[in-house]
Amino acid sequence: MRRKYFTLIELLIVIAIIALLAGLLMPALNTAREQAKRIACRSNLKQLGIAIQSYTDDFKGIFPRVAVMKSIETDPEVPALQEVLAPQLGGENSKVFRCPADRGINGIVGVFTDEEEDSDEVTSTNFNYASSNGKPDFENEGSSYEFNTRLAGRRMTNRSRSMLMHDLRPYHGPAGKAGSCNYLFADGRVDDWK
Repeated sequence: MRRKYFTLIELLIVIAIIALLAGLLMPALNTAREQAKRIACRSNLKQLGIAIQSYTDDFKGIFPRVAVMKSIETDPEVPALQEVLAPQLGGENSKVFRCPADRGINGIVGVFTDEEEDSDEVTSTNFNYASSNGKPDFENEGSSYEFNTRLAGRRMTNRSRSMLMHDLRPYHGPAGKAGSCNYLFADGRVDDWK
């Protein structure tokens, strides 16, 4: 009985087909992976929104006074948001403070419209964290998200347009592009702003 063997050309054709298929699938897999990170980030912000709502319910609608970020806080008496929300999160649940796409990348987070006088609508902040030591922001700051400290100690009645928290940096795309940052609004909605 005669044995059949693959010829070199047949083997090369099979390898080329496999490489072509892999090349076609990789972008789709990368897109799906990034989308999963964006969804997990939104889930984290939603959980933080529920914890903040629980906190404000316990304190007559007043938002917590917390540090802006660990690296830039000058008053050691002001606690971090993670400490303040620990009871609402069932102890120290730091996982919700970490965006899965947090790589400590450089960039400007965003510029929002100014706060209106005599209004409880707070949508303004200008964040610029242009440096990184190569570590994820979660490792440096204890959170991949920043709380809008202009809300600290305030009570709001109109929660629909006030931004509570957002990604510290544009983890989900180029800065200034729609979908690059996720935002938590005071009404509990999580959106990408654009």
